Parts: sequence; structure tokens; C-alpha cells
Amino acid sequence: MNTPTLPDESLPETAPDDEPDDSRVLVIPEGLDFGALELSRDRRTGDLSFNWEPVEQICVASGLDLDALIEESEENLSELIQAWYEAHLAAGGAADPVQETLLREAEAEAARTSPQRDRR
Repeated sequence: MNTPTLPDESLPETAPDDEPDDSRVLVIPEGLDFGALELSRDRRTGDLSFNWEPVEQICVASGLDLDALIEESEENLSELIQAWYEAHLAAGGAADPVQETLLREAEAEAARTSPQRDRR
């Protein structure tokens, strides 16, 4: 099983921890390929769609409550998918064109909205 980590605040817990931790381990079930997500984007509307089953499998393996994950913030789901994608690439998996586009868009947005540094 692959075990990427996510920031602690990204994922809600299903049970309280005795000791605080800076990250949670995201468990990717053995043999679950990123392609199973079937990530796609409607060219007309830009809406994303994907297969929820692999996300549910990851949540079960990781001890996460999927409903709480989504309820807390849509960004949590994005971070889960991003961590899975990074693990997928690190294991030699093929690049996903939709995910790569989303990453470029996120980077462009971050660059556009981040405060400019003092130029001297």
C-alpha cells in the first residue's frame, strides 16, 4: 500500500487521537491505480467528474469519514486526490492530463493571488 501524507488540518478524523500529529497517513489500497478515478472535465462547462468508488476505498483504508471530509471543505477532497496523484507519479505512474491541467491552473491562481514581495 502507498502511504502519502496530508497536512493534519486537511483530513477530519474518524476517532480522536491521543497525541496530536502534524500529518495524517493517506492509505492507497494495493493495486488501486489513479486511472480508476476516471477524472474528466466537461470542455463546455469546465465541470469535473470522477468515479467516487476509489475515493471511498482510500477513505476506508485510511480510516477517514468521506462525508465529514467533504462536509468540512471541498478543498479536502482536492488535497486527497492531489496526494494520491503525487504518490501515483512517485511510483512511476503515467501523468493524467486532466490532473496536470488542474495543477497548472492552481499554480497560476496561487501566483496571481499571492502577495507580491517587496522589490528593492
